[in-house]
Amino acid sequence: MDKNKRECKRWSFLPLKILNNENNHFGNIRDISTKGIGLIIKDKITAPKKFSFKMHIPNTLKNGNDVDFVARSVWCQPVWDNRYSAGFEYIDTDQQTIEKIQKLIDKYGFII
Repeated sequence: MDKNKRECKRWSFLPLKILNNENNHFGNIRDISTKGIGLIIKDKITAPKKFSFKMHIPNTLKNGNDVDFVARSVWCQPVWDNRYSAGFEYIDTDQQTIEKIQKLIDKYGFII
């Protein structure tokens, strides 16, 4: 099986901020799907590791409703000086959260 073949289409997305459980900036969205999320982050992380995140939705988009979710890191690799690209899969995510993510993808995403 081709390891680059994805089970779920990924979408490029607005570079929205992702906050950690302490409400600090963790990274920005690189790509997103209903199965997981790719981020550009400042610090190298290990995989697998569980993270609690909040996707910060500005008031100018979708009435500013943030989306909380839990994800597990799958991989992390350097992309340029002091920045990393990391992939996460959603875990323990309820259907309502997945539907919110899908609505955001439908409205602001573009296929890559």
